[in-house]
Amino acid sequence: PGFLDADTVGLELLIGALGQGDLSRLYQSLFLEKGSVTDVGAGIFNTRDHGMAYIHASTENSDKLSEVIQSVDESIERLCAEGVT
Repeated sequence: PGFLDADTVGLELLIGALGQGDLSRLYQSLFLEKGSVTDVGAGIFNTRDHGMAYIHASTENSDKLSEVIQSVDESIERLCAEGVT
C-alpha cells in the first residue's frame, strides 16, 4: 500500500517482526538456528500511492536456496496464522 493507506502501519509492524533486526523471525530461524544464510531481512518501501514489501537473503551455498525459500514461506505462514507475539 502507499504511505497514506490505512494498512501501511500494520504492514510495517508485520515486516518488522518478520525480518528487521536480530530478534526478527527470519534472522532467528535462518541465521542463528539453521545457519543457512549470511544475511537476511525484510522491509517495506512505499511511495504516496503504491508500495511493496520485500524479503532478502544471502547464502554462500546455492544448495541451501530451496531450504531458505521454504523457511521464508513457513515463517510468513506462521506469522499469518499466529500474528505477532
